Amino acid sequence: MSPGLRLTPAGRLVLALGGLGVVAGVAAARPSWVAVGGVALSLAVAARGLLAQRLRAAGGVAFELHLPAGHTATRGAALPVVLRARRGPAGRPLPCRIGLRVHGDPGGAEARWVRVPGAAQGELRFTLRFPRIGHWHVHGVRLELVDPLGLFEAWGYAALERRLAIHPRPVIGGRLLKARGAQRA
Repeated sequence: MSPGLRLTPAGRLVLALGGLGVVAGVAAARPSWVAVGGVALSLAVAARGLLAQRLRAAGGVAFELHLPAGHTATRGAALPVVLRARRGPAGRPLPCRIGLRVHGDPGGAEARWVRVPGAAQGELRFTLRFPRIGHWHVHGVRLELVDPLGLFEAWGYAALERRLAIHPRPVIGGRLLKARGAQRA
C-alpha cells in the first residue's frame, strides 16, 4: 500500500496559531502566549503520532475484489461488486473510508466510512453502473484515514487489477430489452 499524508485546513490553522503564539509570546515577553502556542503545537504533534499508528495498522489490511462470473455486465445494469477487507493482527477497529478506483468513474464507486475490525474479515458491497459499453479497468482501492482531532489526513492505495467488459443492451425484434435493474436511457 502506498501511503500519503497531508494537513487538513483545521490542522493548518492550529499549526499557524500555535507558531504565532510562540513567536508573539517570546517577542512580547508573555509566557502565557508561549504556553498556549506550545499546547497547540503539542496537539498537532500528538495527532500526527496517532495518525501514524492508524496508518501502520492500515498497512496490515488485505483486500480481495469479487466480481460476478465472467467479469461482464450490460450497459446501465447494476453490477454487484464485493470488496473483502482482512486485517491480520488483533487490535482495535480501524475507522477509515474505503472506495474503489475505477478508470472512467462509473456510478456507485463512491467511498464510504467503515470500521475494519481487528483480526477479522469484513465485506463492503458496491453496486456499479457503467454508462457506456467497452472495457473498464478497476485498478485499486483507496483507503483514507483521519486523526481523532481532524488535523491530519492520510491515505493508502492498494492495487487490485481487474478488467470488465460492458456490453450493449440486447435488441430483439427491433425492441430494446431492459436489463434487470437498468435505468431508462
